Amino acid sequence: TEGRLLERQFLRAPLSYRRISSGFTGTRLHPITRRISAHYQIDYVAPIGTPVISTASGIIASAGWEGGWGYIVRLRHDNSYTTHYAHLSSFAKGVSSGASVNQGQVIGYVGSTGWSTGPHLDYGIKLNGVAVNPLSLKLPKGAPLEEEKMRDFEEIKKKYQPLL
Repeated sequence: TEGRLLERQFLRAPLSYRRISSGFTGTRLHPITRRISAHYQIDYVAPIGTPVISTASGIIASAGWEGGWGYIVRLRHDNSYTTHYAHLSSFAKGVSSGASVNQGQVIGYVGSTGWSTGPHLDYGIKLNGVAVNPLSLKLPKGAPLEEEKMRDFEEIKKKYQPLL
């Protein structure tokens, strides 16, 4: 009834996974450093080579090696959101800084690069630079319809409103 696309801005998860090995928390024993530290992202366990998709359309801010993150893709999205996908084994064809990606597009493949103890995807979302829990994030609604489509929608809505 609002004249918005039915698709949400974000998909709930960026891959088909077996389990979550590490959740979004302020205190976690890091498996490599053995220190208590924050883990403001989700670790999804999956076999090496499992396709990783972009949870929302956006622009690739960076794609490359980043120390403990290993191979990582960082995306910028509408409404001040960013996402990252880390510990990848490799990138999908065409993934490079500045390239556009669509929601659901394969951007890489699960690996165990950087500071990793086994194959998994480290996935995080930030809103205005602040980490948010991907599992409890109220997914943003789809974009409003374009002006012409909105007029068509309003006409159809007006026609059928009395029947509802």
